[in-house]
Amino acid sequence: MARLWVAAAAAGVNPVGPALQVGGSEAEQYFSVAVGATSAQSAAITNRWVRLLSDVNCHVAFGSNPTAVKTAGSEVGIRLQAFVPEWVCVADPGTTKLAVIEAA
Repeated sequence: MARLWVAAAAAGVNPVGPALQVGGSEAEQYFSVAVGATSAQSAAITNRWVRLLSDVNCHVAFGSNPTAVKTAGSEVGIRLQAFVPEWVCVADPGTTKLAVIEAA
C-alpha cells in the first residue's frame, strides 16, 4: 500500500538551513497516511514545519477538515511527485490536518 510519510519538526526549526536535526525530541511528530483512490485525512499536525515524502504521485490538501481531490482540472491541494521530499509551513498548528489522494 502506498504511503505519505510526514515528519513535523519542532517549532522554531528552520528547514532551509544547511541541515535539520531530526530525532530525539518529544516535540517532533512522525506519522504516515495511506494513499489511495479516495481522500484520507490525518490527525491534527502539532508543529509548524512539515516534511512530506510519498512513495507515489499524490495531491495533499491542508485545513481543519480537508479533502484532497484528483479530478483533472479540479485538483485540490499541492501535487507531490513520488520520492521527492517537500517542506510545508503549517499556518495553524494544532488544528490543521492534511488529506491525501493518489494522483490521477
